[in-house]
Amino acid sequence: MPEAPLLLRAARLIDGTGRPPCEPGAIVIEGGRIRAAGAIGSIETPAGALVLDLPDHTLLPGLIDAHYHCSLSGALMNYHQRMADPLPELIVRAATNLRKHLKAGVTTARVLGDHGWMDFALKKAIDAGELPGPRLLPSGLGMRPTHGHGVMGTPTDGTDRIRERTRANLERGAHVIKLFVSGDPIPEDPGPCAYSLAEIQAAVDEAHRYSRRVIAHCYGGLALRHCVEAHVDGIEHGIEMDDEGARLLTESGTWLGLTLNSFLNGKRLHNRYGGQVPERIMKRQERVRANLARALRAGVRWTLGTDAQHGEMAFELEAVVGLGAAPLDAIVAATRRAAESCGVASQTGTLEPGKLADVIAVRGNPIADIKCVWNVDVVIKDGKRWDHISAV
Repeated sequence: MPEAPLLLRAARLIDGTGRPPCEPGAIVIEGGRIRAAGAIGSIETPAGALVLDLPDHTLLPGLIDAHYHCSLSGALMNYHQRMADPLPELIVRAATNLRKHLKAGVTTARVLGDHGWMDFALKKAIDAGELPGPRLLPSGLGMRPTHGHGVMGTPTDGTDRIRERTRANLERGAHVIKLFVSGDPIPEDPGPCAYSLAEIQAAVDEAHRYSRRVIAHCYGGLALRHCVEAHVDGIEHGIEMDDEGARLLTESGTWLGLTLNSFLNGKRLHNRYGGQVPERIMKRQERVRANLARALRAGVRWTLGTDAQHGEMAFELEAVVGLGAAPLDAIVAATRRAAESCGVASQTGTLEPGKLADVIAVRGNPIADIKCVWNVDVVIKDGKRWDHISAV
């Protein structure tokens, strides 16, 4: 017997498209999809509908974490080193992380590197209803050069090996391909490029021929220029991006994935460096803020991702507003634009008829105070409520 329709009525509805909020707003969910959404006066109550009134809340699309790792956890002390834990321990940790992330309102997460092909197994369990978690968009084994950055990457050198591993990921069902092109090994150089242009191009050629996107861990400099030249679809982090880098991204339409937890969350930095954050990292924070704020002003297309700070997507929205983004723009980045960047905009990212019923309700008005996105009281994914689950 089909489930009864569900009608949610709230103080306001923000549909993720960028349109102003509907106050008050309502949404009808039926058969796991959105049947109607908008101003409360325009929504008819279906026969036999269950009604949930939320007079102190705002309805939003389920949040999309565009940069996620299932088994990494910024809440652990020395968490980079903990990625050397045995694979069974990492999988158990991942199950807890996914549960916490869903509870906090993330209904879709793009996985940009995990060990042991685990993201495919976790996706299968979530899709089968055996494990609570966001809808996963897996990438399989991320690739890094032997001498390069990337605790979540697998050493992969040379164009032939890159093509082989890209094809192996695609064969398993990868939604996206992840490259670790630059990072921290040379602190005095803000933009070292550990992969050659030919190596980056090899991954792009293989993925694009199979209609899949390529995302690169990249801070700026030569690495960014090579990625844009090779037609990489998205740059993650971008913390050392200068005016030229911002111009290249803007003109090419390449996505910039902001991961502000990674660089601006004091608790995470404390854990990463074992309680002793290096002075150079503390000094880098102001440079990161200035670089990314400049990129936003330049008109770069951007999304948000926690980079494995489970349950703290709200930090990303709050931090980007601190960089100068408008609250509504931050919400759109975490919903519609994230869906566009991830290639799932036809299914999710906005509260529009026909789309998957991914809906959350936050207490308060996030347009007036973005911190309200910390207060997630209702979580619906595919039309099913998940807010009853514990976070651990």
